[in-house]
Amino acid sequence: MGRTIAAIALLLAGISGASAQDTARASIGDTRFSAGDEVVFDEPIDGNAFAAAGRVELRERVRRNAFVTGGDVVVSGPIERNLFAAGGDVRLEGEVGGRVRAAGGKIRVANTARLGEGATLA
Repeated sequence: MGRTIAAIALLLAGISGASAQDTARASIGDTRFSAGDEVVFDEPIDGNAFAAAGRVELRERVRRNAFVTGGDVVVSGPIERNLFAAGGDVRLEGEVGGRVRAAGGKIRVANTARLGEGATLA
């Protein structure tokens, strides 16, 4: 639990300290944290993924859960468990094995998207 709190504090510190060209990154075990102007996960993640940015893209497999927020959020890689997303424009293009909880100004679900255990979209 202490590691999780420390990682979230690091993530929040990265958000407040990142300039338009910077991205703060951290890892604890197989879990990845990233924040900044633009965050792109283009390598597989064996744990959870946490991202906060003006633009967030999940292009590769996340083996656990994904927690993402941003002005533009694009999820095209598979998420093996649950997806929690919030943004101005949220696009779901990949497969989610568990539940999807997404909120945004505009939420688009592509024909290629596969949502496993159900979805709550707001």
